[in-house]
Amino acid sequence: MSHFLHASSWSKLWRYLYPHHQQCISCAHTIIGLSVYEGLCHACASRIPWIMKPQCRVCGRSIHCEDCQRQVMQHRGFLLNRSAVRYNTDIRSWLAAYKYRGNERYEAVFGQLMVEGYYRLQAELSTHFGCEWFPAWITSVPASTNRLQERGFDQAAQMARWLAADIKLPYLPLLERTRQTMKQSEQGRQERIRSMAGVFSYSTMAGSLVHDVLQRHHEPYGYRNRISSYIAAPAVPMQASSLQTNQSLRVSGQLEDERNANRVIPILLIDDIYTTGSTIHNCALALHELGAQCRVQFQVISLTCARS
Repeated sequence: MSHFLHASSWSKLWRYLYPHHQQCISCAHTIIGLSVYEGLCHACASRIPWIMKPQCRVCGRSIHCEDCQRQVMQHRGFLLNRSAVRYNTDIRSWLAAYKYRGNERYEAVFGQLMVEGYYRLQAELSTHFGCEWFPAWITSVPASTNRLQERGFDQAAQMARWLAADIKLPYLPLLERTRQTMKQSEQGRQERIRSMAGVFSYSTMAGSLVHDVLQRHHEPYGYRNRISSYIAAPAVPMQASSLQTNQSLRVSGQLEDERNANRVIPILLIDDIYTTGSTIHNCALALHELGAQCRVQFQVISLTCARS
């Protein structure tokens, strides 16, 4: 009997005796024993390229980042980004299988990556502040209508919902796309930055969702104001429409408690890949517009699965 036939027969016998054993979704080898990451064998799980110590305090890259030294990044809409893993060959292959080929078994893997990435982010900020840090709620970068039709799901929303369920925080779908764009993978850096300008806005239901959560949670978020001291806080340019709306509300006397006006509420924004930061920046601008509409200040922090 050849070695191949012997191995094949052994594999079949193993599956017959232990039908609960599964094949690894990445390498197709049989998973023996308990899997740390659902669907991955121990060998594939051991190759996950975790970002343990970000070198760039702005974007969370594992190496020095020249992009974040550019002057334009001083005017970003988000405070900082952290990513769970580096975007290497394995992660690119897994995301492609999940996003483009609809392999739903990867959903649990990416959910677990996001959970671990979140706890690293939380530990980093909690250590800095000397008390436990956590966001008020979680939202995500919305997929375009075309992508939803092609894939049947929104991968960033799925990751965000998984994380929200695990850490028991509300997930609020606050954002929507105002127009379709080319795939980011098909564009260069400058094209991505230009194409993402003005793409996002807050949804028609976003204001009521925020108010519902604020009414249930009346704590002053006082300690969270200190997050701006972690790195140089970005100057957030507000759109003229928001400033006019806010001014008219003040004149008409419709502002809520001054307590609300003084709140700085941290929001965790979720996406699958961070490349240039243009998507996160433009989503953050839309969230700041929403904050002005709701008479609160938002501090946007992003968590992405991978940093390219």
